[in-house]
Amino acid sequence: MQLSTPSLLLMAGAGVVASALALVFLWLANRDMKATLYWALSPICLALCMILFGVQSELPLSVRYLLPNLFGQAALILVLIGCYHACEQTVPLRQIACYYGAFLLIHCIFTYVVSNYASRLILGMITLTITSGWIWACLYRFGRPRYSVSLVLISLSLGFVTLFALGKAFDVLSDPVTSSLQQDHTLKAQLFVISLFMSQLVFNFAFAIMTGEYRNAKNREIQHQLMESNQALQQEKQRAEQHSKMKSEFLANMSHEIRTPINGVIGCLNLLLSHELDSQQKQYAKLADASAHSLLGVINDILDFSKIESGKLEISPDSVDLYELVDSVAKSFAITLDQKQLTLLVDCHGLKHRFVRLDPVRTRQILTNLLSNAVKFTDAGTLQLNLVCDEVTVSASRPAITVLQCDVIDSGIGIKREARHKLFSSFSQCDASTTRKYGGTGLGLAIVKQLCKLMHGDIELVDSTQSGAHFRFHFQVEAQQGGLWGRDIAPHEARVAVLSQHPRLAQIMCRQLEALGCQAQVLMLPLAGDISHDVLILDMTEPVYQEKQLEALKALSGSRRILAICNMQCEIQHEPVFVQHQITVVYPPVTAKDLVQVFSDHSGSKPSEPVTTESPLRGVRVLLAEDNPINQIVASKMLAAWEVEVQLAESGKQVIDMLKAMPEHALPDLVLMDCQMPVMDGYEATRHIRSSPELQACRDLPIIALTANAMQGERKTCLACGMSGYVSKPIEAELLQAEMLKMLEDKAAGQTQ
Repeated sequence: MQLSTPSLLLMAGAGVVASALALVFLWLANRDMKATLYWALSPICLALCMILFGVQSELPLSVRYLLPNLFGQAALILVLIGCYHACEQTVPLRQIACYYGAFLLIHCIFTYVVSNYASRLILGMITLTITSGWIWACLYRFGRPRYSVSLVLISLSLGFVTLFALGKAFDVLSDPVTSSLQQDHTLKAQLFVISLFMSQLVFNFAFAIMTGEYRNAKNREIQHQLMESNQALQQEKQRAEQHSKMKSEFLANMSHEIRTPINGVIGCLNLLLSHELDSQQKQYAKLADASAHSLLGVINDILDFSKIESGKLEISPDSVDLYELVDSVAKSFAITLDQKQLTLLVDCHGLKHRFVRLDPVRTRQILTNLLSNAVKFTDAGTLQLNLVCDEVTVSASRPAITVLQCDVIDSGIGIKREARHKLFSSFSQCDASTTRKYGGTGLGLAIVKQLCKLMHGDIELVDSTQSGAHFRFHFQVEAQQGGLWGRDIAPHEARVAVLSQHPRLAQIMCRQLEALGCQAQVLMLPLAGDISHDVLILDMTEPVYQEKQLEALKALSGSRRILAICNMQCEIQHEPVFVQHQITVVYPPVTAKDLVQVFSDHSGSKPSEPVTTESPLRGVRVLLAEDNPINQIVASKMLAAWEVEVQLAESGKQVIDMLKAMPEHALPDLVLMDCQMPVMDGYEATRHIRSSPELQACRDLPIIALTANAMQGERKTCLACGMSGYVSKPIEAELLQAEMLKMLEDKAAGQTQ
């Protein structure tokens, strides 16, 4: 029994509705893919087309033939628009609108002017064929190879429906009696309806596969982009590593070139201090040495900033005498303070612990940076350095920690409130005019901030109503035993008289003396007769009071310790009364160390003869490889003071030649090898010594690196090339001697095994 065409149309329409529902869910799951929306609308239009054809006789005459064809062609147009979106191409809306409009116009002519079923059917079939070809052309041109599988299915579906459409068109030409598709009960008409339904089912599969292919293509694009990004990142990483390597090499070379002459300066000062000097000469030499070390610290700022940036700066705690550290830093500013006529008041009475473990180099660096800024930005007045070291309770559940807190206060130009956010930024100063007037790189406070954080502390600018700036920093330290007097014998309730016209200085010295267990009293001029105090401290920095102070000194009788604070260029210290009373002279700023030493030192007396002891390195043969003439002299004199026999070489090649020419019994006991030398550097020379068959006897010869390269990893580099030890420049005599003794002991231990 054959179904009627209307029944078949209604059944096919119901099937297409189910197909539409499936595509709606496909759209809901892939809303980011715009094509799925048009593909979901297409079967809805096709279902309406079939249903309207099925009930065509029930429709008003005005739309009976137009409305079903309108929805039928719209279904394919929506598929076409969806394909353009799937291929990520611009939809030619103007061309599609013209095409669709032309179809409607011609259809209206065949409906309302010349009403002819055959003409309308042929028009619909031709339009269907053209639209199908357009869809296929779009996918073929823009969708390959992305939609290779779905293109095959869509091609089959379009070919299938086009074949039956053309077949029915030719059939109508041979039998033009039928007036509508609803009344067309021929087999070809019904096969055409079935082909529409079947093509929609194939479209469903094709659209689902096309969605998967779209996702796969997008994933491949993302993977390709990721691979390109990874490749670009790898190239940038290699470029950054290359730049970092170049920067490290530049910093290493700069470190070597700058530290080499400083090694000569500090070495010559150490040699000078090892000779017999009078008190003033010794004081000048110590000031120059302290200033040279401060200069070295400033130079290291650039290297430290680089290390901080790369996270390679390490904190090296050591046992430290805070009195000694503060005195060294404060005294390094003595000449500048004297030239600018500034007063630096150092208050250490709050130090409950004199001996602690901290990083002395970094602490000195922080203090030097802050004091340097205070001196630089203050033209007149007083500077203060206040230190407190005591236990701090963080919480009831945790033990107390020892914290060192320092305040640096000046009376200079101050810092504007709106510019304070720049304080701790790298390469930044609060006002561009300060850079022009005072100079500076703007790195100091940034480095100080990072150093404080590395030592579990911080720094801040304290609000103050006074002029100038007030910086306060703190960090954790580890308290050690030793008391405030250290190895010095604490005087039992010594009575100390302080004679100063500077009330703040007198107050600080009295508080410091009381913290040390002394009984302090402030005296004023003129003195009321003789005094009975054990110690007298005279502030002779004010020229207007010096005559009266001299008269008071001359009137003193009895024996007592006397400490005179004099300006560096003051000639009053050469008065006979200074020799008569064996007065100890110190230059400002006065520190706690000066007050402690007054109980044991007599700087006014003649220097005692040095105790002659035999050097532990006496008779040791050393081959010194050094190309810098000044450093040759410094190292040679240093070694000569230890009674070491020295031979000089100016390059690594000369070292090798000298070792080859020496008989085995005349070989040196050790080699001091500079790392950067002309012709052949120390690294290459060491590798040659360790590997050359001609230098078999030197395989175990201790080689100590002398390098001005202060970059991290230099020690590992030296040891990796075969060197036995490492000493950085500027050379400290104690460290070099200790390293040499260690190498000789290791060599002796190896020979006895």
